Order: sequence, then structure tokens, then C-alpha cells
Amino acid sequence: MRKYKWKFFIILVLGFSSLLINYQYISYSTKDLIFDDFNKIENFKYALFLGTPKFLPNGKVNNYYKNRISRALELYKKNKIEKIIISADILNKYKENELDFIENDLIQGGVNKTNLLLDKNGHRTWNSVLGAKKISKNGKLLIISQKFHLERALYIAKRHNIKAIGFKAKGEMSNKLFIREVLARVKMQLDFLVPQPLKGEL
Repeated sequence: MRKYKWKFFIILVLGFSSLLINYQYISYSTKDLIFDDFNKIENFKYALFLGTPKFLPNGKVNNYYKNRISRALELYKKNKIEKIIISADILNKYKENELDFIENDLIQGGVNKTNLLLDKNGHRTWNSVLGAKKISKNGKLLIISQKFHLERALYIAKRHNIKAIGFKAKGEMSNKLFIREVLARVKMQLDFLVPQPLKGEL
């Protein structure tokens, strides 16, 4: 019995180590593609805004959302980006239409509505990145989100030969979110092994 316990323990350790190695590999392979200095990036015709819920269950505004909006407006007002592709969920787990919230807040912040392109299929980062490739006609992309999210988005872009960089918004991970991100990166690797077709209209 003890022999099987050791085998189970070894399998558990190897499995956990594999998850962490995958996580760190994705972070390392995209570290030179993430910026937070406006002076170190060129101007982009297209930016990809990755959606997130606006409100938390307690009714407060999600800081990840608020900081992404703030970052997008800064880039737009500094003429670093011309058009913003908003890729978000139209019915998330909180029953929100993220797309409408983001569009309205960017317009309220001074973005011309004609410079906003809406992708309602952005319930997954995978879909968002590939959808942006289609919209930009394989042009260069600047992706806006928090650092941990940008790493995954940029890895997807890199593997699909999309020329992209990330501009990070403020926001760190909680322990719960770290576990979610570790698993999301595993799911992403499985998507590369068994690619899913991009469905829906943009």
C-alpha cells in the first residue's frame, strides 16, 4: 500500500511541477513584449481591449476593468492607438453585457465611436486574439490588459504569427486568480493541440 502512495505522490508532484513550468514558460517567452512606458512603443492603428466584468458581486467596480479603461483612454489621447477592438462577453457570469459597458465608458472618456470596433465573441481570450487578427487583416496589434493576462494573450498571438505587443494596466493577481490563470494556460495549450474553429460574426 505504501508503494502505491509513493507512486501517487510522485505523480502529483510531477503534475504540479508541469503546471508551474508551463506557467513560467509562457511568462518568460512573452516578457519582452509587454510595456508600460508610452515612449517605448510605436503608434498602432489597432488596439485590442480584452473584456472583463465591470462590477463585482458586491456591487463595486472591478479594478481590473477600471484600470483597463484608464489605460486605453491614455493610449488613445496620446495618439498611440487609432482604433480600439473591444472583444468582450455579451452575457457573462454576472449577467452583464461587457461589450456595452466598455463601449459606453470609452465614449464617455473621449473616444470617437467611429474608432470602436465591436467583437461580441470575446468570451475567451483565444477568440479575442484570433478575432482581432481577422479584423486588423493580420496587421500589428497592441493588446490592453493586466500583465498576467497579457502573457497568455501574447503567447496565443505569437503562436499564430500575429505581430503584437502588450501594454499593461495596473492590477495584480490574488491566489485564487493565480490558480485560475495556471489552469487557463493549460487549457490554452490543449487548444493548440486540438484547435477549435472560430465561430460567429465579428
